[in-house]
Parts: sequence; C-alpha cells; structure tokens
Amino acid sequence: ALGCRRSELVALNVEDLTEVDQGPSGVSVLIRRSKTDQEGHGHEAWLPRTGRPTCPVAALNEWLKVADITEGPLFRSVTRHGVVGGRLSDRSVSTIVEVAATRAGLPTGRWSGHSLRAGFVTDHARRGAETRTIARQTGHSPTSPVIHRYVRDLRPWHDNAAATGDWL
Repeated sequence: ALGCRRSELVALNVEDLTEVDQGPSGVSVLIRRSKTDQEGHGHEAWLPRTGRPTCPVAALNEWLKVADITEGPLFRSVTRHGVVGGRLSDRSVSTIVEVAATRAGLPTGRWSGHSLRAGFVTDHARRGAETRTIARQTGHSPTSPVIHRYVRDLRPWHDNAAATGDWL
C-alpha cells in the first residue's frame, strides 16, 4: 500500500508512523531516505484506514500487536519457532514475495519484491489515478519517465486513444 522500494520498507521504524484520526483516518508514514533522496529530506506516504479485510492499517496494527513491537525496526524476521528477531533485509522481502506467490499457485520466477512496487503503480494507473497522485505515494517525481515504464499495459484495448470519443 505504500508503493515503496524494498530498501525503504525495511528501513522503516515504528517511530516513522503517526496515527491520524482527523479527516480521512489512517497512518502517516515517513520515508526518511530513498534511492532518489540520498540527502534524507524524506517524504510522507499515507496508509488509509479502509475497513475492508485488506485494510493496511488493520494489518499493520495486528503485526505490531502480535510481534509485540513498540519501537525500533518495523519489519523484522520471525524464526520458524515464532521468535521475532532483527530488521529484515531487502533480500528477505524478495524471498517472502516469491514464497507467497508460489503458495498462491502463481507461476514461479516471475515475482519479486519489486513486483509489488511496479504492480502498485500499474494498478493505480489502470484505475485512473493521476500520475502525480501515484508519484506522491511512491516518492517518484511526477515527470519521471520511470513511473511511466512501470505501467504494464497487458490490455491494450482498454484506454485506447483510437477508441476515444467520436474519432472513428
């Protein structure tokens, strides 16, 4: 739901989260540093409280509760015995995504940690979100050609210029 890079995700600390209950409720997430922000100016991303079974805020709060995390690294390793350990590596995110894809019966070798970021951009573009709105969440520049390359058009008959209005 953040659309962030693996390195940004695993760098998050509990202290980077701020619950917001006014207006649209959710969690403000401070991404302190990124590949395109080496100086560490940071940017804010938003996790909305949706009330649906896939609500990112509910999932986040459940993780914090079950893992008994109140400070420090947000995403941590868990042993096969359920012992919560140290900060995850960005490679761990890829492994987790690959294993989850396999368990879901998806074709192997096609999924990685980056698939989540590219999929976030693609899905929101298909739903009609403006590039600047997507870029604000992902930390891209709205004029970056990278964000446009992420949009994977597997259905060229949708949103087709030749089918717009009374052109034909």
